[in-house]
Amino acid sequence: PVNLTELFDKMKSRFANYPAKKVEIKTVYAPDEILVSGDRQLLNQCFANLIDNAIKYSGEEVLIEVTISKTGNLTIVSIKDNGYGIPEDQLPIIFEKYSRAHTEHTKINGFGIGLNYVKTIVEQHKGKVEVKSQPGQGSEFSVMLPG
Repeated sequence: PVNLTELFDKMKSRFANYPAKKVEIKTVYAPDEILVSGDRQLLNQCFANLIDNAIKYSGEEVLIEVTISKTGNLTIVSIKDNGYGIPEDQLPIIFEKYSRAHTEHTKINGFGIGLNYVKTIVEQHKGKVEVKSQPGQGSEFSVMLPG
């Protein structure tokens, strides 16, 4: 069992001191403690990657909202940011290996493997990941895991 609320509370304090940007991470957990079955280290890497991307692909003041909830047999983790957003035509390919979404804001270093890694980890946990985004409106990544 992996306690997601505990995992995100630790992650929240780690990312709060991000260099060169003001980062605020708000969390909403319903219920207060949410457990899923899985590999703690892999899930931590998965969610850390999503938060790191939210920070990198945002301006100087970053607001990230993490919501964890249960619906039936699913645990849903939503990570929403106020970043640059992803053009609609690039949404279908962002989870492909070596793929990167580019806009006028995104001269950001990387190899385009992070979201592919996120998708692989989520699928290994019998879940799925989805994204909603619009340029200038930020992005919201939702991870749905059984349990």
